[in-house]
Amino acid sequence: MPLINADGYEFTRSKSRNRLWRKTRKPYKNCIGADPNRNFDYKFGFSGTSTDECSNKYQGPEPFSEPETAVLRDVLKTYNGRISFYLSLHSHGEYLLYPWGYDKIDASNKNELEDVSEAGSQAIFELSGRKYKVGDMANTLYPASGTSQDFAYHEGARISITMELPSGGPAKFNPPPKDIRKYAEESWIGIRAMASKVIEMYSKKSME
Repeated sequence: MPLINADGYEFTRSKSRNRLWRKTRKPYKNCIGADPNRNFDYKFGFSGTSTDECSNKYQGPEPFSEPETAVLRDVLKTYNGRISFYLSLHSHGEYLLYPWGYDKIDASNKNELEDVSEAGSQAIFELSGRKYKVGDMANTLYPASGTSQDFAYHEGARISITMELPSGGPAKFNPPPKDIRKYAEESWIGIRAMASKVIEMYSKKSME
């Protein structure tokens, strides 16, 4: 799924002052929208969220209150137990993050998550010299609950990773147009390396 928050994305293109909008466009009593990456039903409201409707991290009134997150939930549940690699693309900061995000505890297959993330980080470094930082979300970046990464992992995705793309521009979320192609190409190299590592890892396990 190339884009979850389509309405939010279109809103960012409507006027320059809306460029950094991150929430959905569902109207609530006091403000518009919820943060879709705090709206998933795994440890909803546990950490790194807000119950303030006007906050950029507003979690929503309940899990899957946003149609955007409900659609992704349905896809993940349809393929429950059959997903080897789930990737959520974000910006910014040059991170490859894995579960858990909601708390500073280790995932059951932390070594595998680390190996896949390191494969992506190394591939990008070899291409561009840019070094993505690797680690679990809560310890490496900040605790955040209700994320798609944690939900996908809880629903059976063996490898679940959040990729925070390179920073750029005054607000760090908007690199100049001249850099976009470069960042896209190096990101693809990293994604391909991670996918290859997942295939290698689990094809070996299936033969054991």
